[in-house]
Amino acid sequence: MEECSTSVTIALKQLEIALKNLPNAQDINIQTQENLEDLAARELLEAARIIRESVEALKNAKPQRKKPKIVGVLDEFDIQEAIVNAARAIAMATGKLVDAAATAQQERVETFKNAADTPGRRYKNDPTWANGLISAAQSVAGSVKALVTASNAAVTGKIDEAKLVATAKAVGAATAQLVYASKVKADVNSQSQVNLNAAAKEVAKATGDLVTAASTAGSLGEADELEDSELVNFSTTARIEQHTQILRLEKQLEDARKRYNKINQMSYKNM
Repeated sequence: MEECSTSVTIALKQLEIALKNLPNAQDINIQTQENLEDLAARELLEAARIIRESVEALKNAKPQRKKPKIVGVLDEFDIQEAIVNAARAIAMATGKLVDAAATAQQERVETFKNAADTPGRRYKNDPTWANGLISAAQSVAGSVKALVTASNAAVTGKIDEAKLVATAKAVGAATAQLVYASKVKADVNSQSQVNLNAAAKEVAKATGDLVTAASTAGSLGEADELEDSELVNFSTTARIEQHTQILRLEKQLEDARKRYNKINQMSYKNM
């Protein structure tokens, strides 16, 4: 695969040189590996910018206590606050991770340019890897934005446990993809890689904290509903209706999994 990528890059460069010999075509430019390396660096910087904005948005997201605090009792405000704090920690840790990845990529770009200018040195072209890094950067930025949306909804009292957990895990998966892509061609002893690994651990911890907070919110909601339901006389009809609802939700879950797997397959094909 890598040899094929190299051959394609060389062929594109030769084509570019040939085309520049045509009239009025001196400024023509075909995207080569060097362009992709630069594009990857820019995408990482753009992802870092988006995440900084997300952190600011979460700083402004402050839940308001609606009922007096009962000492020793976990209430909705406590959970909302825990969710926002965890989301903020995820965004900040992800920002550090992307900054480290951006620094590592800028170092690779410089290495590529120096190798190209030095006789006898050869830097292996790998457009597939560069595109993977670009895709990872975009995934991280998109998942963090989705996390902010879900967290802001929680502040207004619309706590969607499933969405919070899904977005937190999406951030975790996207950052893992970015860490892997960044490590492939990195100096493992460089400071940028040390920072990358440290930030990855912070993301993992913060993601776990958010999942815990979201699960607590779900448990609190179930407890409230159970207290209300104790006043209801559970009949056979009620049990049948509840079982029907369970079967319906299981079917929806199965359909959702199939769609999710199909989306993943399409994403891998486009990488």
